[in-house]
Amino acid sequence: PLPADLPIQQSRRRINPAAWLACLFFRPGKFFTEYARFTPMYLVVFCVIMLGATKGVGDLVDAFGQDLTPEQQGEELGSSLLAGAVVGVVWYFLLGSWYGVRVFYCKPQGMSWVLARRTYAFASLIVSLSMVIGAIVLLIAQDRQVMLALGAAIGVAFAWSIYVSYRGVRTLFAVARGRAIVLFIILPAIVYGAALTLPYQLGKINQAAILASGKKTPVAFENDYVTLNYPSCWREMAQPEQRSAIFVDGDTVFGITVMDGTRATTTPHQGVLIMAQAQAEAMHTTATEAGSFQTWSNFTGIGNVFTMNVEGQTITSRIFIAYLPDDRYIIVTEAYNSLSEERTAPQFQIVRDSLVIKPAR
Repeated sequence: PLPADLPIQQSRRRINPAAWLACLFFRPGKFFTEYARFTPMYLVVFCVIMLGATKGVGDLVDAFGQDLTPEQQGEELGSSLLAGAVVGVVWYFLLGSWYGVRVFYCKPQGMSWVLARRTYAFASLIVSLSMVIGAIVLLIAQDRQVMLALGAAIGVAFAWSIYVSYRGVRTLFAVARGRAIVLFIILPAIVYGAALTLPYQLGKINQAAILASGKKTPVAFENDYVTLNYPSCWREMAQPEQRSAIFVDGDTVFGITVMDGTRATTTPHQGVLIMAQAQAEAMHTTATEAGSFQTWSNFTGIGNVFTMNVEGQTITSRIFIAYLPDDRYIIVTEAYNSLSEERTAPQFQIVRDSLVIKPAR
């Protein structure tokens, strides 16, 4: 008889969880031949918990992009893993039953719905365990480059889980090869590919919509010193003095100040360094000089690029000082999350293209 025809039972030999896990990950053929029907219930429950716990990974990635401390992110992960465990039970029965439907349509020579659901849980453990371990590594490392590397590794885990699932179905149920390829390789590859890329594509579409809105409907700003347009997604910060204009949007900041040059006590370069140090101290970090530039909009002066590490996020700050013909000078600051440069560059350009310094009164 086929394994699917035999009752699921406890093995007389004691199963080592580490060997069981290693066999699932690296020798799936042997796993489904020797372990699948004899897996203890506590390991099945472990698979179900991990299945739902993947919900916590997405919550952690979202929290990583917010202004949260590592301790707060750890609390977010813990609560999400606990809530996800409950979700795992629902997914196990619903998605596991859908897995069984696919097995049924492959015309198996033997059929067990319980074993089909377990096969789904075993194959899903490849991805779910990888995601949970990756989330813990990200929480410890607090580095976005690590996040990108883990994303690539999880993509590999998705691909390997598809093969493990296919191997399990072929081993346990002896299904028709052609149908199994369609329902357990091609279909999951399409679904997983869409799941991995759709949020990114929707994000790009949303980002493009925001940029388009900002370009088509810029907001006009005017005070006693400047006139300019800024993207509609920015908001103006109230300033006690008319000399400054500051706008923010999440982790993006733009500011411009017009000063009386006759009162300057430092050189432009010294002024840039003082501004960078003040920004770094306000964010409890240090500023590292990463480049220089001499022009901003239609002005020529002294500009420097600084990077600051703020809780694992790289913040780029461009500070520019230029003297005007009437002995005044301007101080310009553009600060943004380095991962948002593609989004923020067109927004800053709106200001650069529209800025006009009013004549001295």
